[in-house]
Amino acid sequence: HDKCSKPCPSFVYSYVDGAVAGFLANDTIVVHAKNRPNTNQYISFGCAQSSYRVQLGLIGFGKGPLSLPSQLGFTNNGFAYCFLSFDLSSNPNVSAPLILGHLATSLKEHLKFTPMLWNPMSQYLYYIGLESVTVGNKVNIQAPESLRVFSPSGKGGMLIDSSTSNTHLPDPLYSQLQEAIKSMVKYTSIFVELHANGSSNSLILSLTHSRSKIRPTRKLDYYDYTSKKTPDGIVPLNEIRDGHVMSLSVGSPSQTIDNLLLSTGSDLVWMHCGTSSNHFECIDCTDPYYTKYNTSFFNPSLSKSIASEPCTSPLCADIHNSDYYDTCTTAGCALRDIVHDKCSKPCPSFVYSYVDGAVAGFLANDTIVLHAKNRPNTNQYISFGCAQSSYRVQLGLIGFGKGPLSLPSQLGFTNNGFAYCFLSFDLSSNPNVSAPLILGHLATSLKEHLKFTPMLWNPMSQYLYYIGLESVTVGNKVNIQAPESLRVFSPLGEGGMLIDSSTSNTHLPDPLYSQLQEAIKSMVKYSRASDVEAKSSFDLCYQVPTKYAKPRGFPSITFHFLNNVSLKLPPGNVFYKVAPPNGSFRPVCLIMQKMDDDEAAAAVFGSFQQQNIEVVYDLQNERVGFQTVDCVSYGKQHGL
Repeated sequence: HDKCSKPCPSFVYSYVDGAVAGFLANDTIVVHAKNRPNTNQYISFGCAQSSYRVQLGLIGFGKGPLSLPSQLGFTNNGFAYCFLSFDLSSNPNVSAPLILGHLATSLKEHLKFTPMLWNPMSQYLYYIGLESVTVGNKVNIQAPESLRVFSPSGKGGMLIDSSTSNTHLPDPLYSQLQEAIKSMVKYTSIFVELHANGSSNSLILSLTHSRSKIRPTRKLDYYDYTSKKTPDGIVPLNEIRDGHVMSLSVGSPSQTIDNLLLSTGSDLVWMHCGTSSNHFECIDCTDPYYTKYNTSFFNPSLSKSIASEPCTSPLCADIHNSDYYDTCTTAGCALRDIVHDKCSKPCPSFVYSYVDGAVAGFLANDTIVLHAKNRPNTNQYISFGCAQSSYRVQLGLIGFGKGPLSLPSQLGFTNNGFAYCFLSFDLSSNPNVSAPLILGHLATSLKEHLKFTPMLWNPMSQYLYYIGLESVTVGNKVNIQAPESLRVFSPLGEGGMLIDSSTSNTHLPDPLYSQLQEAIKSMVKYSRASDVEAKSSFDLCYQVPTKYAKPRGFPSITFHFLNNVSLKLPPGNVFYKVAPPNGSFRPVCLIMQKMDDDEAAAAVFGSFQQQNIEVVYDLQNERVGFQTVDCVSYGKQHGL
């Protein structure tokens, strides 16, 4: 509610070979410019109280919001410098010019320009592409493609860095360069040429020569959970209005926690924690539907096996989207203790945010027991969020994303995968049937008869599952092409179709969504239920006679994914009765919605459309499989 007025916590900013610790301050600075009067300007900067292997302060000139060009407003123009010969480094009478603003970039068309390359994993750094190196006008050595393009993990490109003294080249390019030089040097110098592809708001500064090898590249190593071996599991899921829930037993002695929402659209496993249900604060949680599901909570004080996750843990770093230098500093450790591995503080409290809410608590480690039907239940340690408050999120969640905090990652199923088969929505209140959730090798073996579409890699949302949509067919008649944004990502990570078990309705962007609506309107002959449309979030509703047990006269919808995978959804997976009968009619609505323009994903494939479909997440082969089945029978085959 925007009532927090605390200062920014102390920070540790880490480099490849060092770090600096302090607090973020805001004060006036005066740039010692040579071409205009010096004026005060406010910027935010690090007030450092200690450092590790970094002896000089730094002026960051990267592309991020903390850099000097960004804070002084020069990002619309740019900057330029001209470094003196190294022989002049000890000469106090000459300085190198640093030019900021319009003067740095105007009237420069006589220069040779090469494009900056965009690295989505290191957006604040400057990269250029190297094509080849020529030695002495004789030997031309081709550079590897990795010096012009980036891998999905952000490796590649040539970083241009003013604070790194020596140029670094990869092998075999570097070895070939050495050999060429050796063949030419006879006590004479040579020339090496690099081939690259492709006013009042200005300042002129003086630069003193500096030598440094610090490079601002954050580094974080994650624990490899793929080495863990967990037996396959078949876990029952119960259906509720907005998804599917499961239960766990936690702690020693065990406490049963019911109604945790399965979410493939997030990573964190979290549950309500406290000494009673009244100790959990749910802010702006106004939906009475969830009251009957919020009946269980975990009491940490009753567990003999619980422990706090340490601030040095990779999982702590992940939940804070940082590295352990930052998390341990926030926890209260001095930089000296952090760099010498003497910090034993617990992971600081966290806030984990969603699109429409957030949860706050601490990261705990304790035993859990999956309520599997096919094997003896055994204790396994995982780290999870012990939540003490939430904002608009009323149920605990079981994160099934690809990140290290997710349940599949911590239990070691990432070498195989998982699968589920959601029941028909009509069975959501039936206590006698459950949907199967299958974990491990059993989920992905002997599945070649399924239709598989590749998972798409989004470098800006690496932990989510994306697939590519090519087109949509309505009623075997009208085929609508999907925009390219549903198959590729922009440099900012926008695009793709997110497959999410905790989002009920499929969301499609315009004009695809509008064209889908028009095609449906041309085929459905019922009268519109305009009053329902006006009072709800549904855009297309019809008055259907109550004499029909299931809606008739509605078309099927077929989604055509990449790799020639077509998934035909029957009308029951697309349309649903959303209100009680009104006389001899009841409203039936399209259970899809328009995608908001400000969302990162271009579309979402929701759980309502996944009814009676076996959905297989083959994590080892990075693909998603579909098969239409009767999920009640499928569950019985697996012992449910």
